[in-house]
Amino acid sequence: MRKGAGGWIGLLWCLMALLARPSMANERCQDCHRAQWQAWQDSHHQQAMMEANSASVLGQFDGQTLDQQGFAARLYQQQDQYFALLSDGRGQSQVYRILYTFGVYPLQQYLVALPGGRLQLIPFAWDARPSEQGGQRWFLLHPEQGPADPFYWTNPGQNWNSTCADCHVTGFTKGYDPGKHSFDSQYQALGVTCEACHGDTSEHQRWARQDSESRQAGDAKLARNLAKPVSHWQWQQGRATASAINPSDQVLVCAQCHSRRRQVADVSTAEYDFHRAYRLNRISPALYYADGQVRDENYVVGSFMLSRMHQQGVVCSHCHQPHSTELKLPEPQLCLQCHQQGDYDSPAHHHHPAGSAGAQCTGCHMPKTTYMQVDDRRDHSLQIPNPVQAAQLGTPDPCTRCHIEQTPQWAASQSKRWWPSLAPSPYAELFDQARRQRPEAGDPLALFAQDANHPVMQRAAVLSRLAAYPGVNSAFAIKRAMQTGEPLLVDAAIEASSGFHAEDRWRLLAPVLAAGNDRQQAAAAQSLLPVFAQLTAQQQRTLAPALNRLETELSYQLDRGAGMTLMGDLVQAKGDMDQAQSWYQRAIEREPGFEVSYLHLAELQRAQGSEAKALNTLTQGRKAQPKGASLAHAHGLALIRAGQGSAALSALRDAVALAPQSGRYRYVYGLALEPESPKLAYRSLQEGFVVTGQPRLLYSACEIALRNRLSEAKVCLFHLTEQIGTEPVAELQARYPFSG
Repeated sequence: MRKGAGGWIGLLWCLMALLARPSMANERCQDCHRAQWQAWQDSHHQQAMMEANSASVLGQFDGQTLDQQGFAARLYQQQDQYFALLSDGRGQSQVYRILYTFGVYPLQQYLVALPGGRLQLIPFAWDARPSEQGGQRWFLLHPEQGPADPFYWTNPGQNWNSTCADCHVTGFTKGYDPGKHSFDSQYQALGVTCEACHGDTSEHQRWARQDSESRQAGDAKLARNLAKPVSHWQWQQGRATASAINPSDQVLVCAQCHSRRRQVADVSTAEYDFHRAYRLNRISPALYYADGQVRDENYVVGSFMLSRMHQQGVVCSHCHQPHSTELKLPEPQLCLQCHQQGDYDSPAHHHHPAGSAGAQCTGCHMPKTTYMQVDDRRDHSLQIPNPVQAAQLGTPDPCTRCHIEQTPQWAASQSKRWWPSLAPSPYAELFDQARRQRPEAGDPLALFAQDANHPVMQRAAVLSRLAAYPGVNSAFAIKRAMQTGEPLLVDAAIEASSGFHAEDRWRLLAPVLAAGNDRQQAAAAQSLLPVFAQLTAQQQRTLAPALNRLETELSYQLDRGAGMTLMGDLVQAKGDMDQAQSWYQRAIEREPGFEVSYLHLAELQRAQGSEAKALNTLTQGRKAQPKGASLAHAHGLALIRAGQGSAALSALRDAVALAPQSGRYRYVYGLALEPESPKLAYRSLQEGFVVTGQPRLLYSACEIALRNRLSEAKVCLFHLTEQIGTEPVAELQARYPFSG
């Protein structure tokens, strides 16, 4: 055990850095808003982060020694202070004092101080569920993460300052100093307090102190419009669902924490614009299934914005008490606020016995997914289940989530009997076609993106996929999206422009550079970085202010390897290769598990004529991040250039194993296999087509079969014709005449 003076000095330095002026505004709110204040007490928001003491700590710090999957810890208490003896990842153990609790249910985490003003989450979490549900125990939250992984407890993925603080305290400023690699983080109050959602309340308090005659009805001088009473719903004769309400800012205020997004600036309680402070993650295959169901954590709002309910004006407080964070009503009464009971709360609708689990609205429309091992979260895309389409696309369906003994085909058959006219989701089919890189998907994607009848989040997701389909119709859809001024559509259009060549990309982005806000101009500049050298001198001068805005945005992100790597890209585009190399190397030093830094450094070294240095960088990267598929792929290509064929095949095979859905990795591996074994190459590409559904893999398999006169050629061409038609197949056969 190492417990020297230096460790305690670092701890005290960190505590001094975190001293913040407590917010008195939150205390004053209760004078007029007693009911809301009492509802907020003991809520998840109020308990988002608290000082560690006997009232807040739920875990058993009783001196027990934990040893789970090779990670040992001792957790104990001395009077009203809590401690953890932990490995620091470098073979040393140290005692850390627990300073704060983090969350409350269904799990509670704990924060300790590390040098440089950092707060880190310890690797063990307390399962706060009742013991009969498997709770009241310690568990290792990320058992698969070793010292080189981003989510190892001492690494950036578990750093409070960079990753967590913005949502667990009020009025947070990160205060990162890249020169010292230290934080001077500040906040106004622990937990999610009144001003975290309502914004600065000083004007409201001045208004409240006026006499009643001086107060203007309907203008309480609040910084943000969050009100949305259910009484605003309007019913129409003959309709089973209410409609026509006025929107508010509420969803985007909740989204600052309840969404998966990247923060690019500190958030002020006085002025709030979600889209200037954050970049909301779009619907990607890594985060969502093809039909929009949640796959990885998205923290609710991304899913909700896909829904028809959000499009029609539903907001969070229609279902949730905003101060207690509890549901407003039990189910199904909650849903019957807006949906007629006779039409929906009926066996004729759900085909299950009344009162059963299958009759619950959420069971079918909001299925659960478990994250962080114990936290069940409901999908908020509120979809109409379609087992027929789910069976076709390979996406989950709620029927087999409950009826685990049954198959998707059984669910599809039942669905056809109950709802014979159930229409498939159009965007689900488009997402699936784009995932499989179907060549015919481009025009339907462009058409969907322009259709205002679809939710904006769906249109933005479709727009971003147009990068793979550069063409006239895609360009037209991108231009129209930029003209809407809708932030999500503009952002997606900027992303879609990355698929176009330099001249066309410039034309598409010029309106944003001329009239977009600062963050949109920064995004446009980032899209133009890869083609900066191809721009004219005048265009480069025109781009300069946007590049400065991008630099300001990236400066906020220099506490992470991704931010440093992007800064390297920026200075490289400006022609400063030495500075770019320095940024990439600093990113690698700071966050060794971030694979993109190695890729960009290797590309720079290769561009400077040093293949040997590039190969060494990629070798280093694979040692640091053995799970990196893109590193394995790039390493394989570098080994091919170095004439190390056998080692190259091994690396390319690793890339396929790490990212089996990547058509590119499978394509390159198949071509690399051909000189060694055409039959193995053919089989590999065939397997790739089965897994990814990408026709180009089947095309390449047929090409190899024809070129090498394999007996499988005839069958391959038959299936290829089914996928892409007769004309391209005939052209392929003409190049490689073989009867098979």
